[in-house]
Amino acid sequence: MNEIRLSSRMKDVVKISSGTVIGQVVSVFTLPFITRLYGAEIMGIWAIIYAISSIVVTFCDLGLTNTIMLGDSHDEVHIVYRVISTLTIILCLLSGMVLFNCYYFLWHKGLQYSLNIAVFVLIYGFALRQVQTCYTWLNREKQYSVLMNNPIINYSVVAIVSIVLGIVGFKKQGYFWGVTLGQIITLFHMKRYLPRENFIFKLNVYKAIFVKHKEFIKYQMPTAIIVQLRQQIPNLLIGSFFGDTMLGYFSVSQKLLSIPVTFIGQSLGKVFYQAIAEMKRNGKDISEFVYKNLKRAMQLGFIPMMLLAAFGDAAIVIFFGKEYGVAGTISRIFVFISFFTFVSTATQGLDIVLNKQKYAMLTCFFQTLLTALSIMVGYYYFSSIYICTLLMTLTFIIVQVMYFCKMFQVMEYPTIKYLINIGISIFSILICSIALRYFFIYFANIIKLPLLHYFGY
Repeated sequence: MNEIRLSSRMKDVVKISSGTVIGQVVSVFTLPFITRLYGAEIMGIWAIIYAISSIVVTFCDLGLTNTIMLGDSHDEVHIVYRVISTLTIILCLLSGMVLFNCYYFLWHKGLQYSLNIAVFVLIYGFALRQVQTCYTWLNREKQYSVLMNNPIINYSVVAIVSIVLGIVGFKKQGYFWGVTLGQIITLFHMKRYLPRENFIFKLNVYKAIFVKHKEFIKYQMPTAIIVQLRQQIPNLLIGSFFGDTMLGYFSVSQKLLSIPVTFIGQSLGKVFYQAIAEMKRNGKDISEFVYKNLKRAMQLGFIPMMLLAAFGDAAIVIFFGKEYGVAGTISRIFVFISFFTFVSTATQGLDIVLNKQKYAMLTCFFQTLLTALSIMVGYYYFSSIYICTLLMTLTFIIVQVMYFCKMFQVMEYPTIKYLINIGISIFSILICSIALRYFFIYFANIIKLPLLHYFGY
């Protein structure tokens, strides 16, 4: 029976992954055109818009989105959905107004720059929050055929709109509208499978929801905010210290490294979360299931991360152009963070199901703090984006390993098994990527491959 259930879950993973693969193929083949049309500076400005939007959407739902997965009845989760939708539109409007005043009057960034930040954070932020909430609803209902189409729709719209607007001359906002419309049209696709009622304004309903789910508001919302700060602080600080163009290089490196996470990790994570939530509701022990999925995630992540560590710089220069060489070097250092992100994404929801959101919150807090310190040390003492990246990677790994050790302790499962597996994975990626890279360079020297100059030779 367990083998049948596991096979069924893997079919769900494959179903979601197939859509993600198609969407990513569209993104991979069109992104080189987009980066050449708009340049690193525009990519850097969008990285700022995305960073702010991602932070805004984390407090729009007050941490209530995950209650949709764990709710007991359809009516209950529908009310939560309407509460989240109402809070989102109100808080996104307020955020847009605050951002415009800060950028224009306080930081004197100019009218056009300030409007871009405010308007796109408002619109994109609202769409992003709604897509994430709808995704959780459809994941609960196991609507994987619907979810499979999301990345195809999103990346196709981004590619078509961005390239068309760039060609006709919208070199400042074309990419912004492309990414924003991708989210909006994806939202319309998902909304067809959800109830029509979107908003609710009864204060007694809000009070009842807040009281019932106070633990999520108390722990999940701060955790989500800190998670986003951990992810977006590098963008905000690098943009502030090194400028929009360097941020554009950094952003492009992240786009390359996010491909394995998006291709496989997110699909594994959605199904994993649904599975452990169901097991928890049925009173089953999840420790062995968690360990096996964590080990599987390490195995699945090994090959793509090893290849990125070996050839990430060459891949970026080939796809995005010679001016993105800095992004290539960053990607080779940052690949180990990407590996841990892949594993974490593939096992998402574990802290929620174990009711240990505070551990995730503390983990993210320390990672955020150490990330900020790493960037400041790298900038003020070394004036090097590469030192920033190296320090960020080392501190991230240390804290993330401690987090998973704590999770296994909570489940009363031997942490030594996790430590052995993660140690072997990191060492293998490092050694195999170095060996593969220098074997290729040696072989290329012998037969005089023209590709060699992409490696700095």
